[in-house]
Amino acid sequence: MVKAVALDIDGTITRPEGTIPPESWGAIRELEENGIKVILVSGNAICVLLGLRHYSGATGAAIGENGGVIFYNDRIYILGRKANVLERARKLIIEELGDILEESVQNRYRHVDYAFKSKDPNIDRRIISEKIGMILKRHGLEGLEVLDSGVAFHVHEHGISKGIGLEKACELMGISPRDVVAIGDSEVDLSLFEKAGKSIAVGNAIPELKKRADIVLEEEYYKGFLRAVNFILENLIGDY
Repeated sequence: MVKAVALDIDGTITRPEGTIPPESWGAIRELEENGIKVILVSGNAICVLLGLRHYSGATGAAIGENGGVIFYNDRIYILGRKANVLERARKLIIEELGDILEESVQNRYRHVDYAFKSKDPNIDRRIISEKIGMILKRHGLEGLEVLDSGVAFHVHEHGISKGIGLEKACELMGISPRDVVAIGDSEVDLSLFEKAGKSIAVGNAIPELKKRADIVLEEEYYKGFLRAVNFILENLIGDY
């Protein structure tokens, strides 16, 4: 039985340029009105998610920093912390890749995950991920990993993931991850799809995520999300 939807933000409920259309807000409310709690899951800092959660009417937990920080029932739970190591990594990345990367303004509010954005959209994102990984390895920071959300490059300790965050969120909410439908588009959503009972990839999702998904939609970005909501309400209410 579907009790919740674990919903990625950027690239999933947004337009291609990153804004959230009114239709997405309406679809979140429609899920909630049908008894399905919406769990917002993102690489964004938890303070950003709390604003989105409040104004969208979502009542599920909020999962920030790609699974590293959870909010529910007015409490914040931090699942991992390597402050000194992460801070060293942040400084090294800016020092050595400052010509092609800029750090997210959200980094000052983050606990376990630092984000960096490309200054040049023409540079292959795989090359940037490799460069970050090489810096971490060269300086002995092998306990950290690099993931590309398609919007930013995220650096955090191994073991932090949206899937782990979903497990903790479901524990707090008193439900099973098997009762959750996950919707996403990027590399950071792979672990989310592994833990959820059902998974839906929007049309702009990366090929690897589409391979992991139970359902792959043709519609991209927020239009894919709207189609996913219709599918859930028409086909997944009750047992599956």
